[in-house]
Amino acid sequence: MKIKEAIEIINGTTSTVSAKESNNVLQISSKNTAIYGDWFLKMPMNAISWESIRKEWGGLSPDIKAIDLARVMDVIQQLLDTPVKERFPEKKGLIQKFKRGQPLT
Repeated sequence: MKIKEAIEIINGTTSTVSAKESNNVLQISSKNTAIYGDWFLKMPMNAISWESIRKEWGGLSPDIKAIDLARVMDVIQQLLDTPVKERFPEKKGLIQKFKRGQPLT
């Protein structure tokens, strides 16, 4: 799963949480961040286990629906199951290496 896809799934299928990318971190927060803080989960883009994900349960609003929280946990697990290199969009363009003295064809 790509990071962008994870954000779209969380933001498109939940009503009480939101996801965004900021400084190489996937940040999950309550929709009402003004009251409950900026985030409750922060996942570094290169995380490979739950141990490297920061949790701040004080930022978890009591208004978050259990099904939305379950969706977030499922999406994060899918990201953790995806190799880090595959989480990012493919680079556009073509880079070719040429050996010195080799003619261009």
